[in-house]
Amino acid sequence: MSAEMVKAFYRDILTQVLSLESRKKRTSERLLLTKSQRQRLKIIREFLTLDLDKHSLLEQAAVVAVRNNSDEVLNHLSKLYALENNDEIVEGIREEVRRTQKLLLPVVNEIKYPKTSGFLERRLIQEVNKYVTVQAREYVKTNL
Repeated sequence: MSAEMVKAFYRDILTQVLSLESRKKRTSERLLLTKSQRQRLKIIREFLTLDLDKHSLLEQAAVVAVRNNSDEVLNHLSKLYALENNDEIVEGIREEVRRTQKLLLPVVNEIKYPKTSGFLERRLIQEVNKYVTVQAREYVKTNL
């Protein structure tokens, strides 16, 4: 792939990411206005799924950039993920994907099987709720 094609692909990815970020902002607003725990869980799932989609798109862009030696795209992704070394960008994004999946799993299980959660799962869901709520407050402040 030529350098221009890689840049065009990356711009398309960034456009999709911007759309996802806009949806996350709307989701954040709904989350902050919702009191029902059942509804909040569904909104948290949506928020985390959008985050997962964003990281997956950026992972695709990173893989294409690595395969085509596009330093400009890799440098931009490194800044976006606050990584110092372009060689670790793909693995850094994959780590973000894994973290998001770990946060999403107990939420999905609680939505599907609400009666089967033990103490640790409920406690973990409380922490995920706090984490996402803090992020949601930040998203509401942004101009997208």
